[in-house]
Amino acid sequence: MIIRSEIQKIVNGYTGLRIGVLGSHSALEVMDGAKDEGLETIVFCQKGRETPYQRFSRIADEIIIFKKFNEISIAKNQKMLRDTNTIIVPHRSLTAYLGYKTIENTLKVPIFGNRALFQAEERNNKKNQYYLLKKSRIKYPKIFKNPKDINKPAIVKVQEKKTQIGKSIFYCIIIF
Repeated sequence: MIIRSEIQKIVNGYTGLRIGVLGSHSALEVMDGAKDEGLETIVFCQKGRETPYQRFSRIADEIIIFKKFNEISIAKNQKMLRDTNTIIVPHRSLTAYLGYKTIENTLKVPIFGNRALFQAEERNNKKNQYYLLKKSRIKYPKIFKNPKDINKPAIVKVQEKKTQIGKSIFYCIIIF
């Protein structure tokens, strides 16, 4: 795990701030918010996915196109990010395309959040988000283990067949 003091040293050397984000579905909203706050932005796109950022040019000060998203972790790209005072705002695509090991051990660029908590998003992790919510005594929606137990309106999340990162969501009302 990259130690906190190493990242603090990098941030302490920053003279400004630029928001960086991986160019997938959540990036437009992150960058729009950054621009509303007067921050400079950079988006990293996988070839073929750059059109939305070119189309909404107000939100992207710089667009960098890679063959694959994980090229953001190449040493020269990390150096460029540090040299331009960039902090990455992570979202699910960052963990999906870079992987936890890269984010935790190799990506020496400041990110918003805690690198050690990203794996809590995984449902099959023992100490996942539900474990943390329960431990913190924060209420969360009831989880039905068996569809036959649903006895009231429910939001259903289904794992997509083709990919492990996507989830389909639909509303379900059981009529008796």
